[in-house]
Amino acid sequence: MRYDIQQKIDMTKETIKTSMDSFIMDSVTQTYNEIFLKEYLINYLNLLSHQKAEKNIYLVVMHVDNISKINVKYSNKIGDETIVNLGYLLRQIQSEDDLLFKSKGPGYILLIHDFQGPNIKNYVSKFQNEIRKSEIFIEPITISAAVVSLNDIQKDGTVNDIVKRILIKASQRISYAFDMPDNAYCDKDNVVDRVTLGKLLIAESDPLSLTIGKRFFERNQYRVVDANDGVLAVKLANEQLFDAIIVDRYTYKLDGITVKQHLNRSSINMNTIFILTVQNKDVTIIEKANHIGVDYVIAKPIIYEEILGIIEREIKKRMKS
Repeated sequence: MRYDIQQKIDMTKETIKTSMDSFIMDSVTQTYNEIFLKEYLINYLNLLSHQKAEKNIYLVVMHVDNISKINVKYSNKIGDETIVNLGYLLRQIQSEDDLLFKSKGPGYILLIHDFQGPNIKNYVSKFQNEIRKSEIFIEPITISAAVVSLNDIQKDGTVNDIVKRILIKASQRISYAFDMPDNAYCDKDNVVDRVTLGKLLIAESDPLSLTIGKRFFERNQYRVVDANDGVLAVKLANEQLFDAIIVDRYTYKLDGITVKQHLNRSSINMNTIFILTVQNKDVTIIEKANHIGVDYVIAKPIIYEEILGIIEREIKKRMKS
């Protein structure tokens, strides 16, 4: 079976038509990334369809709960070493026919081709228990896990559509898991699969503006986490992964510029879409924003449809990258 899987990997490489390891490999962990996972799934499901075979594959997303604390307490380099060591440990535990991929978040995605055990939750718990008691990390870590199977997904449309659905649902479920206590487990039985397009953090000290913004995005199928000051915004961004962050220039305690600077230093959201809202949009504020990597500066009064369009385009663009 291991030979079979290597053949599928080679076929996927050929499909991508690239010999550039940097395109399909995570540079830190030297593990196949989500770009490769997507192409692998397309190839694999096409093969199953051609063979008229029915198998229920599983994706298990496993992210480190306390990676931001490790980055802050030690350094980003130590955080990277933690993720590398996690990959090493997962490979020791996984079954021979499982495949491990580096996720975009702080951890990995395990692809299980055809689970034969009685209970997938027990299988995932084995990983969580071994990792929690492992001594190979600079300090103990826990992982939250989210599981999605092919049987959880609507099968209409093309293979590409099906793969897109399973990856989106996996991303949604690990996001839900991160809202739960550490070492969480999330699957179809303990989460309501709401149709959401993404997860946003909005930081705004004016209560009315915060309420209006939150309600607008929730009506447009986004999950919204809100903060009424910059300190809380940084805390939330260090604990949860977001698709976009919207912060007012003059939030209490920490202003929007300082919030972004904090995220740039050590956060799982350092590369998340960052939108700064301002009363007066001038050259000075734009130069400051450009210098620290703010993606968009939006002048008030806010036209929320404008921000919605920006977020939708950016999410689509990043999903393709």
